[in-house]
Amino acid sequence: MNIESILCPIDDSSSSKNALIFAQNFAKDHNANVEVVHILSSDTKASNSDRENRAHQLEQRFGPDLPITYLRGKVSDIVSAISENHDLLVMGLRGANHTTNHYGSNAAQIIQTSECPVLLIPDKEVDINFRKIAFATDFKDLSKDDRFELLRDLANEHDSDLHLLHIAAETTLDEDEAEEAIELHDVFEDISHAFFMVEETDIVKGIHSHLKSNKPDLLAIMPRKTTKLASTLSQAIIESVKDVPIFSFHA
Repeated sequence: MNIESILCPIDDSSSSKNALIFAQNFAKDHNANVEVVHILSSDTKASNSDRENRAHQLEQRFGPDLPITYLRGKVSDIVSAISENHDLLVMGLRGANHTTNHYGSNAAQIIQTSECPVLLIPDKEVDINFRKIAFATDFKDLSKDDRFELLRDLANEHDSDLHLLHIAAETTLDEDEAEEAIELHDVFEDISHAFFMVEETDIVKGIHSHLKSNKPDLLAIMPRKTTKLASTLSQAIIESVKDVPIFSFHA
């Protein structure tokens, strides 16, 4: 697995702490570097004392020896912009400032716009070993290219069982979907995998049902970039998934 540089945005949430632990352990296993950043408000009224207070809070949670780069701006914009210089982005699934109405909003925006794959870590500590991976797919516009490379690498490295999960109101595939399923089978031909068809009109409910029944260690999604529907779906998935890390890479 060719991971040389990992970006890890943090705040003072428990999921950020778990994300940093995961990023550091993952980097150690792959001889990679970790860049840790914290995004401050872009409000022009924010003072240096605001930065000092935030630095003190982060030092209390993460310790005094962690090098942190401080940047100003909108979290999703800044993180997405600097992600192009990294091979993987690891961050907390829940931010410290999320309210019930905005749960996972930054993470949802970032997975839509990040230039590299994103791994979202929940509040609980995550084992690096992903023995069972569920990949939710709609069997549309798939092809044999390097988009699947990191997912393949993760599955191979951890000797994972891969669940190819399709959720739809009608589980009988049409001709195009069947061809895409065959393509996907070929992509993962050397990896232990099986197809799971869930009959459900609500994609998020279908994913949640599979997670509850099969208890995978990782949920992989491939959101469609730039569409409002894809962004809404991404946020709904993040809000629904509580304890399972999410790996996102673009179609």
